[in-house]
Order: sequence, then structure tokens, then C-alpha cells
Amino acid sequence: MNRRVLILLLLVVVVIVIGGAVLFLQGGGGGGGGPTPAPGGGGGAQQAGGPTATPIVMTQIVVAIQELPRGITIPESGAVDLRPWPANAVPENAETDVRNVIGRIARTDIAREQPVLSTLIVENLRQIAASGSEAAAVIPQGLRAIAVPMDRLTGVAYGIQDGDYVDVIVSFLFVDVDPNFQSLKPNKLSIITVKPDGSIDFSPPVQGELQPSNFTQGPVLVSPTEVQRPRLVTQTTVQSAFVVHVGNFPLDGKFIARPAPPPTPTPAENEPTKQAPPPTPTPPFPDIITIAVSPQDAVVLTWAIESRIPLTLVLRPARDTAPNPTTAVTLQYMIENYQVAQPPALPYALEPALRSIRRLVIGNEISLSPSGTGTTGTPGQ
Repeated sequence: MNRRVLILLLLVVVVIVIGGAVLFLQGGGGGGGGPTPAPGGGGGAQQAGGPTATPIVMTQIVVAIQELPRGITIPESGAVDLRPWPANAVPENAETDVRNVIGRIARTDIAREQPVLSTLIVENLRQIAASGSEAAAVIPQGLRAIAVPMDRLTGVAYGIQDGDYVDVIVSFLFVDVDPNFQSLKPNKLSIITVKPDGSIDFSPPVQGELQPSNFTQGPVLVSPTEVQRPRLVTQTTVQSAFVVHVGNFPLDGKFIARPAPPPTPTPAENEPTKQAPPPTPTPPFPDIITIAVSPQDAVVLTWAIESRIPLTLVLRPARDTAPNPTTAVTLQYMIENYQVAQPPALPYALEPALRSIRRLVIGNEISLSPSGTGTTGTPGQ
């Protein structure tokens, strides 16, 4: 029993000695005279030279605390307020005094929590128009926007969308005219007869031209069998025109990323079925397109529209704006480049006689009347 007591006492002494050594080492050694860290001083990390966080400098700017639609007069309460903002991230022209904002008019829509800039507010409604249209904002520098007509055929089957690039092909109908009268040839001629009594007699005017004859001593009058046939020429004019918008612009000028109409609510399972709402009418297909071209090309297109010359739009591949020279196409070009053979005159023919071939007309057909004036025909089927 005495031996066991002695062993237990030795173990207690060993534990006390080890504990005292640990406390001595944690206390910095030497009687606990180590430095005492200051309260909240961050411990030994800062004493070892670690990085110190830089405090963010804040300032006060005017911020919208509700949605401010374009044209609203900013009220005194519940619309704007001063909010803290990082000083190194304050937007340019940011307002810092609420008194400079109250009573002013929102020039554009101002979102909630958006800083109010001096460029976003105006004094009166006359200045609000200075924001301009979205169309003017998307026109590339140096170009001009012009609207031209289009339909299903000339508008690439309505495949053109905003932001595309197109070429413009025009088709001309040429006829021969008298340079003095500027009227279709041939002119009408009247035979003047001087009677024995000295009076002059005029025959009824007849269309034709005087030409020499091998059968008579005098000239003969050659008259046409039909109205002069115009000669068709087709050529590319404007190239790489930027498509600003297809169709009519909204009256407010806002056509970029317009919000979609709200969806029709679906009735619950137990809710009685109500009468179905009327179907949404299908919008009409566009008949006009606005493109951005050079100032000179704008004059060219205006002349073509005023002259009622047909315009055909050609869609270009994406990111392809390089000019591509083309050759004007005429009947002679088609015959020579595609080896179109002229059929020989045979001693036999088909019955019934072929007077015309199938022709598809989708838009308005412009023809020449017998008097030589242009008329707009009925759209073909």
C-alpha cells in the first residue's frame, strides 16, 4: 500500500511540473512580464506587420427611391433622397442636393435606386424633346435614314430584320422620245396641201416617220403597229445599307426592346370557365422599311421613288459590308452571257398560238398605256 501511494504522489508531481512549464512558455517566459496586447488591437497578426484594411470613403448623392417615368415632375416627397455612395464611384454629373431635383422634369425614365444625373432632368417640357428618337441613336455616324417602300417580293419575303444590311437594285424602262417635245416617238405628221386659191389644208395627223422610198419619187409615211416597247435595264445602286427598322415606328419613337404584352391569365382548375377573350389581331405585313445610307445615296433613292422606279432589296450576309461591283443587265446581256439562242422561223407552228408565257406578279405592275402615260395595274395573283 505504501508503494502504491508513493507512485501516485510521483505522478502528481510530474503533472504539476509539466503544467507549470506549459504556463511559463505561454506567458512569454521569465515571470510573466511579457507585453499585454491592447484591447481590440488585433492580436499578434498586426504586430507582425500584416496588411491593414483601407476604409471606404462614402459621400451622399441623390438617388431615385421610386420609378420616375419620362415626363414626370419630380415631387417633393417619396421620389428622391440622399443615399451613401462610394466616393470613387460617383457617376459624372450626379446630383448631390435634393433641392436641385425637386420640381424638375424627368427627361428619360429613371429606375428605382438609380443615381439622378443633371443630364436626366430638365426645367420644362420643351427641353424634354432634346432626348431625341431611338432611330437617330442607332444610325451609324455619317449616314442618313430614309424610308423606302417594300412588299413581299421586293423585301426578301419579309425576311429582313432590324440591324441587317441590304443592297438596293433598281429597274429602268427606257423609251425613245423627241428631244423637243419630250414625248414618245414617233411623232404625228400632217400633210400640208396648198390649194390653188392660196389656202392651206392640213390632213388628219398620223403617227409615223417620213422615210425615202424605192418605189415612188417622194417619201413614204411609215407608221408603227403598236406603242413603242420600253427597254428594261436592271442594276445595283446602293450597297451595304443599314436597316434601321422594318415597318412603321411607334409614335413615341421607342422601338428598341419594347416590353412584350402581358400574358393572358390562365383560369384555375376550380374556377368557372369564362368566355374566351377575342383573338389578338394579326398585325399587317410591313410595306415600308427605313435604311441608313450615305447623304448622296439618300438623294438617289429619293429620285428613284419620285420617278416611280421599282426598288428591290437584297439581303446581305451578316458582317459582309464590302462593296461588290455588278454589271447592268439588259436583254442583250441575257442573250450573250447565257447563250440564249434565237429560235428559227419554221414552216410549222403550235396551235393555239402562243401569245404570252406564264408570269408571276406579286406587287403593283406599272405599265405604259397607249397614250404613253404610266398607269398602276392591279396586283397579280
